[in-house]
Amino acid sequence: EDGQGGGTVTGDARAVGAGRFSLVPGAEDEDARGTFRVPRSAVPGTYEIVARCPQGEVVAADLVVTLTSLGPDETEDRQEPLPGER
Repeated sequence: EDGQGGGTVTGDARAVGAGRFSLVPGAEDEDARGTFRVPRSAVPGTYEIVARCPQGEVVAADLVVTLTSLGPDETEDRQEPLPGER
């Protein structure tokens, strides 16, 4: 969770309804990585996801959300509900 020079690196995925998330340093020269879950209620579209280091560096990328559906074989074989299902 430390950015270059120390401090916690946080990401912001509130635009898509996923809230804030932490990023962790990658191995040696790899980029930092973080995860968040896009809610099932997210509307299809393009959302800006932003990460900020305490030193002020900002990194942004676009996340594209599209509709998908499970085919008949996939829905019948599922044992566990998908996230957000009751």
